Amino acid sequence: MGKKATIDGIREFIEMYEMQDALTVLKCANGYQVSHATSKNDYNVYVCTNITAAAECVNDIISVSYTHLRAHETPEH
Repeated sequence: MGKKATIDGIREFIEMYEMQDALTVLKCANGYQVSHATSKNDYNVYVCTNITAAAECVNDIISVSYTHLRAHETPEH
């Protein structure tokens, strides 16, 4: 996400990796809330103090999720 982060830019990034069903970002009273559905009934919720931190959180979640998904394609996993 090299340029200044925006909430629309973060949402576009989420959609690019087709994770909009599992990952949301919202403006809240304390900054930005990033919610990550880890299963049907389980979520991790992160509160970030600024938009840059929210963008970094989303990037980290997508990176780990994508790497884990690719690991399932190997016989060792």
